[in-house]
Amino acid sequence: MAVQQQAKSKQLRVLIVEDCESDAALVLHELRHSGYEPVHERVETEEAMAAALKKQAWDIVLSDHNLPRFNSLDAMAVLRKYEPGLPFIIVSGAIGEETAVAAVKGGAADYVSKTKLAHLPTAVERALREAAQRRALRESEEVFRKLSECSPAGVFLTDAAGAITYTNPRWRAIYGLASGANADREWTRVVHPKDRAGVLEQWNGCVREGREYGQEFCLQLAGETLRWVYMRASPMRSENGRYTGHVGTVTDITERKQAEEARAQLVQKLITAQEDECRRVSVELHDQMGQGLTAMMLGLNALQASSAGKGSDARQLQQLHELVNDLTNRVHRLAWELRPAVLDDLGLTSALKRYVEEWSQRSGITADFHVSGQADQRLLPSVETTFYRIAQEALTNVIKHAQASRVSVLLDYRRDSVLVIVEDNGKGFDVGTVMNSINSSGRLGLLGMQERATLVGAKFNIESTPDAGTTVFVSRSLET
Repeated sequence: MAVQQQAKSKQLRVLIVEDCESDAALVLHELRHSGYEPVHERVETEEAMAAALKKQAWDIVLSDHNLPRFNSLDAMAVLRKYEPGLPFIIVSGAIGEETAVAAVKGGAADYVSKTKLAHLPTAVERALREAAQRRALRESEEVFRKLSECSPAGVFLTDAAGAITYTNPRWRAIYGLASGANADREWTRVVHPKDRAGVLEQWNGCVREGREYGQEFCLQLAGETLRWVYMRASPMRSENGRYTGHVGTVTDITERKQAEEARAQLVQKLITAQEDECRRVSVELHDQMGQGLTAMMLGLNALQASSAGKGSDARQLQQLHELVNDLTNRVHRLAWELRPAVLDDLGLTSALKRYVEEWSQRSGITADFHVSGQADQRLLPSVETTFYRIAQEALTNVIKHAQASRVSVLLDYRRDSVLVIVEDNGKGFDVGTVMNSINSSGRLGLLGMQERATLVGAKFNIESTPDAGTTVFVSRSLET
């Protein structure tokens, strides 16, 4: 049986720059023998080569080095002018080493000796493959450029040293830079002085370690204009895993930050108004209603003393006496819970100590209070109120949800911070589940504690595990 015909030939549009027709024929024969079906044209002058390049598209150019009127270096110059991406192979007799080096620098893909034409198909295959890769890279770069230019976010690229090599128009607009020139230096200069050191430290660390970067910071633009941005970047790596730079985006989040600030101010005003109202009601309960109940108690005592001490009137007086006494205790406790005067007069330590003691008596749950550090140290009124209210809410949650038998409250004054911890041995809960469903579950106490802490620059955290109790932490630096 006859040998099956070789797989269908691959068409190859080849422009041959050669003054010897027989040499060109040998080149074509070698290409056909290796499975190519060449569509070709032979030229031997600069003008003819230029005309051929303008006339149709080619896949590759094969050029002799020495021709009567020009050489392969001249041919490459023509190619760069009309089709710079086309692969170019020199097919010639022996050429000097300097000429070969100049040819490679000039853009030649390879050099094949006419005495070793069997190497030509391999060189052609490699040149076509590399050209396709370069073309794909150019196309992807063009797509990236077009996408980035119409992106609502600022886009940038860096090299392995972290220097910015590309920015899109939106990036330059956000940073207030007229052009991308010197962007690697200019972008850090417009970072607000209060944020600059932190931004540079984190960015340089990500570049040094080739890892993800993400950070919010403020820019100070011309005319003292402030702009908040979020910058994010991912590392790029070569095929062998070597870090080559970062690609990233920057987004203007000024409107969001302004909205957050306005919301925070509104919440702060609401909390302040609430505390003022609690203080007012507490004073009225203590001074007015408390005094009225005290007067009533004195009157009942006088009636009891003047009565015979027996009969229905005496029993009624005793019941009224007990009722007024109970109301007096309730009013005093309500006034205390609304706004303890000791918090304003003596500070957080005294207020928390007394509240924990009264809470333990009222709830029947064993509670201990510990303080370390400078117990008499006073904090900002807003901070003392926040810590007190968070501890108060945490203890309220113990009664409502924890089913605990013991609670510990710690107030720790450290050298540069203050910390409050409320820990119980109750049934605990799954923190992630509860925090994710906080709006639907109606357990807004946790959200309120978190909100209060944020408003005074404090950190709030809850640690809990089912059947293993709950610990509430709130801390704040004393330097701010």
